[in-house]
Amino acid sequence: MNGDTKRIDWTHPSWRDVVIEHLAEHPQARLQFLERCGSDGMELAVSTSGGADGDRRHPLLCSHDDWAALTERARLLVRSCHPDEHRRLLSALRVLVEEVAPEAPSEQAALASAVLDATVERWDDEGEVVDARTLEVFYATTELVAPLCRGPQLARMLASHAALLRSLSTVDPEEVEQQEALHTLLVAERNEPRALRQLRYPQCLGGFPEVLATAIERLRTRVGKLADDDCLLVQGISSRALTQLRWELDAWESLLDGLPGELGIDFDEVAAIAEAIREVLGEVHVVLDERMHLAQDGGPVEIREADAEGDSGSTLSLRKLFADL
Repeated sequence: MNGDTKRIDWTHPSWRDVVIEHLAEHPQARLQFLERCGSDGMELAVSTSGGADGDRRHPLLCSHDDWAALTERARLLVRSCHPDEHRRLLSALRVLVEEVAPEAPSEQAALASAVLDATVERWDDEGEVVDARTLEVFYATTELVAPLCRGPQLARMLASHAALLRSLSTVDPEEVEQQEALHTLLVAERNEPRALRQLRYPQCLGGFPEVLATAIERLRTRVGKLADDDCLLVQGISSRALTQLRWELDAWESLLDGLPGELGIDFDEVAAIAEAIREVLGEVHVVLDERMHLAQDGGPVEIREADAEGDSGSTLSLRKLFADL
């Protein structure tokens, strides 16, 4: 129960099904729910695979009045909810409009258009920095609705990301801000290239493309060493260092898979490095699993605990491996 508004935030699924059946059978109660629901309620209303057999579709939208009430409530939610909830709402809408043709008038398209327009107004009015994944969902949803809605103003956000990348002297794949900046540029390349051209992209990134190219070349050399002899080198690394290596390589794989296309990078080389990373990660997981099973079975586990300080007990120092990246 949520404060004075007496709004329920969570219920057991079995009780929720009873409520859905009740609302579906009582129009007035259903309208009252749709006029007051939060993000969870909206997701429920537009859901397309509910029920015991997964065939229940938007169970609370039984009439034109229901759609109109939810549309108005959705506008208010977008303007008042936390920005983190925008992705959830947009994702639910995307699933909803995928079931109808973009050019065909429908209640689904009308709801989506209203929410998309309200989302852009909120982002522009408040100058919010929208994360790349939410932008991705937004643009993917707009493609399913005709006519196309206008996109958000990205200039300030892109300029901020460009300034961050321009200031870097090295690339840290585990640094969230760096990954976010690159991912946002990729989304803009695909959906709003005009905004990037206004920034004189990629020239606005200064020396970052060269910094990235150098980091990728060093990564290629070091991953190549690990991949030699069927990844036998990882057998000599401690479990702690292997876990850290897994995190590092996971981050690099994610970064390489999301690089913008106009940075002058050889994408054939990037694809080869990513494949080598996946090969090494596969061996890392095998070794860690074997050691875990030995420990659970009570057998002897010979793990030489060389850590990030570069103890000579390890065949390969993780600090040395990534020191230049």
